[in-house]
Amino acid sequence: MENTGVIWKIATIALGVLFLIAIIFVVVFSLKISNFDKNKAVEISDKLAVQQEDLAKKCQLEKEVVLNKYTADDVYGNFSFTYPKVWFTNVKRTTSSPSLAFLAHPSLITLNSNSPSIVTLRVMVYERKYVDQTKNIDRKYKSVPVTVSGFKGVKLTGVNRETKRTESYILVPLRDKTLYIGTDDIKLYKDPYEKILASFKINK
Repeated sequence: MENTGVIWKIATIALGVLFLIAIIFVVVFSLKISNFDKNKAVEISDKLAVQQEDLAKKCQLEKEVVLNKYTADDVYGNFSFTYPKVWFTNVKRTTSSPSLAFLAHPSLITLNSNSPSIVTLRVMVYERKYVDQTKNIDRKYKSVPVTVSGFKGVKLTGVNRETKRTESYILVPLRDKTLYIGTDDIKLYKDPYEKILASFKINK
């Protein structure tokens, strides 16, 4: 009888240990499954976000196929260029310099002086002659000669002190004025900017 009691105690302890091991296994397995599900959910979410972003870009490019033509008034030289019709624009005419400022961008343009929009296209007409206007350029900017619609000018590229972005712009003579054609971020907007630049027509 004593042996039976001892055997029963050993069996009970063994079963208890096995039960404890089983519980630990279930907990560990559940944690692994939970982590796997979380990781899988994050992976799926990331893939969906990338696909959504790609789809949005493709849709935007398809929309931008249709172009609008902007033609400046005679007083500003009657130059013209094309840009995507779906873009937002803002045109300002003043009696000071620049006397004309045309902004264009795929999303809404805000003119808050504290945090102005970074736009794809910025076209301005300065009242100063080309020779005088080019005296004020930032010498830290990279400068290369360029020709736009038969007019020889200069292309300048450098980091804007305020926005900390790499801007690029072209200055060309426009009768007794100077035409500015630029983008606030050449790294982001290089392709659309260069397409618009190629469409410029400047009258003598």
